[in-house]
Amino acid sequence: MPDAPPAPAGAATGSPSPAIAADPQTAALSPSAAAPPAGGNPAGGTPADTAPSADTAPNPAGGNIDIRALADCWIQVRAANQTIVFSRVLKAGETYRVPRAGLLLRTGNAGALAVTVDGKPAPAIGGVGAMRRNVALDPEALLAGTAARG
Repeated sequence: MPDAPPAPAGAATGSPSPAIAADPQTAALSPSAAAPPAGGNPAGGTPADTAPSADTAPNPAGGNIDIRALADCWIQVRAANQTIVFSRVLKAGETYRVPRAGLLLRTGNAGALAVTVDGKPAPAIGGVGAMRRNVALDPEALLAGTAARG
């Protein structure tokens, strides 16, 4: 029997992927801690929260935004029409990659989040315990410190 051709890069191979997505076409979450036990749900969220990401490539327009949890912290990312794109507690050390422009962030503990734009740290969006709504996930606004609106 001839050997099977190698799978193309990014193709499913039967092994679990470390990426976790809220919407398989838009968002990626990558824990920096060890992989969860086989069959476990590392997110504790819904099955949609744990589907492998089909789009983990960087934002083609540049301005990649990463949100890293310094401590366990609830975040919710919404589209301009208020549709929820991602919503769950990030565990300390996990990083959420913002999938596209035009999204807004809500969090119950702004001081527990570190935001970077293309690897460059952005100013804090608030202090420990500060609730934030409608934080513009826009690279320029984040770097300028003007993204938090409420």
